[in-house]
Amino acid sequence: MGVITGDLVTSMGGLDRGITYSQIATTMLKEVTRHDWYGVSKTEFFRGDSFQITVESPQSILEMAAFIRTYLISLTDVYELTKLDARLSISIEMLNKYSQYDESAYEVAYILSGRNLETMHKAKNMVFNSSHKALMFSLSSITNLLDNTITMLSKPQAEILKEALDVMDVNPPELAKKAQKSRQNIHKIIERSGTERVIESLMDCRKYITGII
Repeated sequence: MGVITGDLVTSMGGLDRGITYSQIATTMLKEVTRHDWYGVSKTEFFRGDSFQITVESPQSILEMAAFIRTYLISLTDVYELTKLDARLSISIEMLNKYSQYDESAYEVAYILSGRNLETMHKAKNMVFNSSHKALMFSLSSITNLLDNTITMLSKPQAEILKEALDVMDVNPPELAKKAQKSRQNIHKIIERSGTERVIESLMDCRKYITGII
């Protein structure tokens, strides 16, 4: 099972943008649960702009994390100096297939996810943790790379990556239609944002996690 604990970046609990940040989080979570393959089993809010997402099967948990961040960045107003974003702490724990009592796995995942959000370095927006050594070794490094890539995206680049994450495919003609941009422009955005590499890496992560759990 997997857990993402997060909070919104630049959130002030206010009404500067005409809607509250809790409403933004609510809309974001609705978008997340629209993706059946994420396998979301529970979502919760804390303090208005903090949230927690639980998934029974975590194969696509990094895809979900990437979608959350690109979705929020794509909502950033043109005149905002700071991008709307989220800090996400991701955790995966192994469930015992032969036991009816998996409370300990859930407890560890919730504790790790919540604790690591509180202690996350201010320069980071994503962190991964697991008590499973193989998962920790492989996915923590990939999460760091994904974090850096998404943080450097402009709003147009985040919008294109979000659309690709929406279907886990990079189809320039379809992306051009959705974004109402020329194919030439779309190809430039895809190349500069590393969209294809991100999707390929996340598909590899999905296979890797599936093989372990």
